Amino acid sequence: MLVLLPVAILILTGLAVVGMQRAKIKIGYIWLASLAGSVAAWIMLLVVNWDTVSPFTTAFGNLPGSTAYPIVFDLDRFSWPYAFSLTGLLVTVLLTAAIRFQKQSNPAAWAFALLITAAGLLAVLATTPLAIILTWTAVDLAEVAVLVLSERDKSLNQRTILAFIARIGGIILVLWAIISTRVSGSVLEITNAAPPQSMILLLACSLRLGVIPLHLPFTSELMTRRGLGTILRLVPPAASLVILGRLPAAVISPSYAVPVLLLCTIAAGYGAMMWLSSKDDLEGRPFWMIALSGLAIAASVRGQPESVPAWGVAMIIVGGVVFLFSESRKSFLPIPIAALLGLSGLPFTPLASGLPGISVYPFNLPDIFFIMVFGILLAGTYRQLMAKRQSGEVLERWMLAVYIFGLVFLLLCHWIIGLFGMPTGLQAGIWWVALGADLIAVIVVFAIQWWEKSKLGVFLQNDPHLKTGRKVWNIFVAVFNFDWLYIALGWILGILQRLVLFITRLLEGEGGVLWTLLLIILLATYVMSGGSK
Repeated sequence: MLVLLPVAILILTGLAVVGMQRAKIKIGYIWLASLAGSVAAWIMLLVVNWDTVSPFTTAFGNLPGSTAYPIVFDLDRFSWPYAFSLTGLLVTVLLTAAIRFQKQSNPAAWAFALLITAAGLLAVLATTPLAIILTWTAVDLAEVAVLVLSERDKSLNQRTILAFIARIGGIILVLWAIISTRVSGSVLEITNAAPPQSMILLLACSLRLGVIPLHLPFTSELMTRRGLGTILRLVPPAASLVILGRLPAAVISPSYAVPVLLLCTIAAGYGAMMWLSSKDDLEGRPFWMIALSGLAIAASVRGQPESVPAWGVAMIIVGGVVFLFSESRKSFLPIPIAALLGLSGLPFTPLASGLPGISVYPFNLPDIFFIMVFGILLAGTYRQLMAKRQSGEVLERWMLAVYIFGLVFLLLCHWIIGLFGMPTGLQAGIWWVALGADLIAVIVVFAIQWWEKSKLGVFLQNDPHLKTGRKVWNIFVAVFNFDWLYIALGWILGILQRLVLFITRLLEGEGGVLWTLLLIILLATYVMSGGSK
């Protein structure tokens, strides 16, 4: 039970925050209580990293003559980096909330953040297929509940529901893998899954991450975009990425590797380019997730599952710093520099252990594409971190101090995970890959800055050929943002809703009994005539 103690701490703290809010306790005390609970869970995870914790195990269907499906939650070398980064992100969200006391303080958002993080912890601790299905469902239901309760626009609620339906496809694929393994007379194990089942699990994770097929996560934003919004966007990917690290090295047959890698390249490249061109970090947040998820899936497909956690942790921690960095001042310059260093992949930095996943021996064409994608991702991160963002409000010194401490704390978590939590530890990685990607990032940044400031760039913006290129790019973006798919699904659901409403009104009317009897007679006639054969 000790492995579930951090989850219990966060749940109890979230419920306590709700009770304190209803009791109309001062917001400062509620904030301190939220922070105390999240710090306690963080310390608990930090301590257990140097101690052996027994997994929590139970079973479903453990009856005489039936097959027992284990439900196991374990804190191992694959789940600990994600659990530690999620609790670190939660602590940082609460610390940086200090600068929003004057405008956007909302204890309900803190309670939601605590409960969503608790569900995310439970999901990353799940090590068996049935546990994965249950925790994925819990995360999805919690996320949808928060989004639906927070949005006033009904069209946004419909989009949220449709995206939730798309995520159910990942859960169905895991269930399919369980059933197909059971047909062969065994029980599915993630780490020892046969190639057909491991391929299904890979597709399940890809579907939930929005990579294969390419689709954007929920894009509607909350009022608390930098607090609860950051938690909502980064917790669900962690629940899927942890599975990629557990899959066997031979996750996919060579005959399928090339098309899957091609799709990963398209998704990661599209995400990196959109992240680079986004007008701000919050608009580009879905593309940040797609780009990092594409690189993580590519590492798994290329037989490097131990490289996956480096990309997943970078998505959570570096992404958390970018999305929570709402006050950019000259004195805060060390923060973006430290974030970029952790993402650079240079030797003995936290992401260095992830580079073997995008460059495998022998060096080939996909390596070049992934290195370029990584470089563009770095360039986009630099642009988003260096963008001028300031609330314009007069903030007290203690607020700024707590805010800066929160961001530094999250960056420190990245290095702690790199030193003590990565499956392969802190390593030199592949220095020339990191150097190549960093060089590409520098070239891209300088080229964009020159283009924006030069007279030639201003002149060429009115060139008809360039305008045609922009139109082509806009069409490409319109196709891949999948708004057309949500519109089509909404239209189909609307037709089904009207059909159900028509049948309901027909059966509830004055002739409802007669219609019911007629349907029963028709069904009985069909069965008796042998139509069921």
